Amino acid sequence: MRLRLRHLTASGHVGLWGCALMTVASLVAFLGDPRTAACGLLFFGSGCAFMVSVWRREAITEATAGTTGLVLHLARHDLPGYRRMVAALTPLRGSRAAAALATLAACDRALDGLFLHARRRELDGLPSAGGTPPAPGGTPLGWALASLHPDGHVRAAAVAAMCRRPRVEFAPFLVERAVDHVGAVRAAALAGLRTMLADEAAWRPVAGSYRRVAGRRHAAALAGLLGAAGGGPALEPVCCRLQGVYCGIPFGPSCDFVDQQRLRRDAPGVSRAG
Repeated sequence: MRLRLRHLTASGHVGLWGCALMTVASLVAFLGDPRTAACGLLFFGSGCAFMVSVWRREAITEATAGTTGLVLHLARHDLPGYRRMVAALTPLRGSRAAAALATLAACDRALDGLFLHARRRELDGLPSAGGTPPAPGGTPLGWALASLHPDGHVRAAAVAAMCRRPRVEFAPFLVERAVDHVGAVRAAALAGLRTMLADEAAWRPVAGSYRRVAGRRHAAALAGLLGAAGGGPALEPVCCRLQGVYCGIPFGPSCDFVDQQRLRRDAPGVSRAG
């Protein structure tokens, strides 16, 4: 990521280059007055480091602004938009990738569409690499996107990578893989979620993501895992018109989605998606 002059205000540049100049002057003064020079180095060097961090933060904010807007404004059935999003996210690295992953993981609407099109195998350019077995990209964002790959080997490698370095942003992707039609992928995702749920901070995002898969064919094992983590056997979401509660944790404004999934699942003669 390049730091450009426009990323700092005029006053920011004055502070940065002033501190840099005084840091150099303190180095020169070391021969004459080491004690004063050391104080100058500490003070102005710290100021210089702080201004560089501000400069970098502003650069990251600008770099991720376009990606954030793309994620937040996608409609569920906007397939070209999701393809553009995948193409924009895949090459990201470092802080930009971390910020994009956090934004994506927090946007339920974007995830609904992303998972829908991934299940239909309509997304192009999802991260993967050669080798036996194939391995996903080397960033957390790359692992999350690779977990949606149509190749089961790539999905398995992505799940393994996410489980080795768990983070709360992986919750919706691991939940999606916990109902995968491939048993090995499903088992690995459930094992990763079991480890993740040892931290109470992960309970809410995992339980919130469950609503998306509650009516899927292999959701029973995930429901059992969540029930065990929640300390009780009541696993079915309890829904009403205005508030949904799953094991005491609120989903949000509505549980209509879960209700509809349950009705489709229980309807006679209706096949359930894997």
